[in-house]
Amino acid sequence: QLKETDQPPIEDLQKLLPVIPLVKVAWAEGRITNREKQIIFESAARWGVTPESDSYQRLCEWLELHPTDDFYNESLRNLKSDWQKLNPE
Repeated sequence: QLKETDQPPIEDLQKLLPVIPLVKVAWAEGRITNREKQIIFESAARWGVTPESDSYQRLCEWLELHPTDDFYNESLRNLKSDWQKLNPE
């Protein structure tokens, strides 16, 4: 399993953020079907993730190794923190 210390760089995570919930739900039964992978890749493509990108490679890793809940939570916390730095209220 991937751990929270295996987080992608913020640039990758920004493109992948919209598909993180899909990845989490796809892993709900302990494995991801080919159809689920197809849907996730199609969704990621809509967000600008291309096969030659680092983001795509990171997504492939998430679909092969089940990320932990800590991984999901820490990734979202870090992204929120970075966004707040960019857009202080």
